[in-house]
Amino acid sequence: MKWKLIILMLGIFLVSASGFAFTILRAKNGAKIHWEEDPTYYINPDSITSETAQKCISDPIATIRSALETWLSIPNISISASYGGTSEIIYFCGEVIGGETGCDGVNLIVFSQSSIFVPGTLALTVNKYNPATGEIIETDIGINDKVSWSDDPTGSLIDGCTGDNIYAFPAVITHELGHFLGLDHSFLGWFGPPVNTVYADIAPTMFPFYFRDYWEYATSLEQDDKAGLVYLYPGSAPTGFGNISGRVKLDTGEGLFGVHIVALKENDKAPIIDTVSEPNGNYLVYGLPPENYYVYAESPELSGRSISELLVQTGYWDNPDEAPYVQLYEQVKVEDYSQLTDGGTVFERAEVKAVSVSDGATTSGVDFIYPSSGDDGGCGCMLIPGKEFGLDIGTGLILVLILGLGLRALTKKRAGIKL
Repeated sequence: MKWKLIILMLGIFLVSASGFAFTILRAKNGAKIHWEEDPTYYINPDSITSETAQKCISDPIATIRSALETWLSIPNISISASYGGTSEIIYFCGEVIGGETGCDGVNLIVFSQSSIFVPGTLALTVNKYNPATGEIIETDIGINDKVSWSDDPTGSLIDGCTGDNIYAFPAVITHELGHFLGLDHSFLGWFGPPVNTVYADIAPTMFPFYFRDYWEYATSLEQDDKAGLVYLYPGSAPTGFGNISGRVKLDTGEGLFGVHIVALKENDKAPIIDTVSEPNGNYLVYGLPPENYYVYAESPELSGRSISELLVQTGYWDNPDEAPYVQLYEQVKVEDYSQLTDGGTVFERAEVKAVSVSDGATTSGVDFIYPSSGDDGGCGCMLIPGKEFGLDIGTGLILVLILGLGLRALTKKRAGIKL
């Protein structure tokens, strides 16, 4: 049977995601990458060789199990997972060892000093899946053992367990376990020019940057995270939530792919769930608590450069020009939240929509239309998220998506709001 791999790295760069809500992982044909059966996973705690991690992580198994339970305790989901015990396996799926791939059918969480970790990478998750159905066959998580880890790098009382170059294992493993379950990255919480700020307490756990000073926010889930898992694994019919749908398009009717849509709560202007438009321009903001919202589409103008400009020096890929593109959206044009008022046009072209969401209903027809002419209207330079490139590992294909580390200078805590 043919299969593919997705490797998602938590590292220093931001790369485009796969192009749907919250965001979920999708196969090239659009199939949701998901578990059909509840997985059993194994942990190799003896793979930790870093002296800092050995001293500063008190119980890695308990931390991992607690982080996964954070996800599995979301109400109204139809997935579970079982801890199968410890393992002596040291290679994760996707790690090439001679003629082997490390894909052995065991769902493994392991610390590793593998050369597959490009410089700056904290951790990676590998999803091996059926490309026709999206069913996950195996998922491994590799934690970079060359990184210094701690239970609490900002507040530990243990000597040598705090500092800017020591990373929070609870935050990173919670993020990686979201990938384990089928979630991709979410960009909710980032505001670009002129704000240039990431609000750590708004950003979901699946946001593609590590927050040094506010890492604890990643250990608890936002509504964006929860809605993604409910969408992938719905239990009984969800209650207490509604949806918003629409289309992002040119005035010629052509749909725009990969435009970021955000729903903000009307009462405090706090972003709560985001999505990305599909190839035909359609979007669905799923899992909103019933109340009033503002919905906006960020400008589809993009600036981008090939990831080869960032990674070619590593020599890791034979064909770096086929790598995905870095995408930097032109973000909301507001100085502060007070400018988001009823009927206010605060973006260059797209007007904020005031939308009411009811329990169990979808508010449809919330469209965003852009001119097809002008200097920036055609969006002909738009880069396609989720572009694939191949590495030969037997019959497999690796899709590499690299996440972000750091942005400390841009990171702020948004006072007074914890959704």
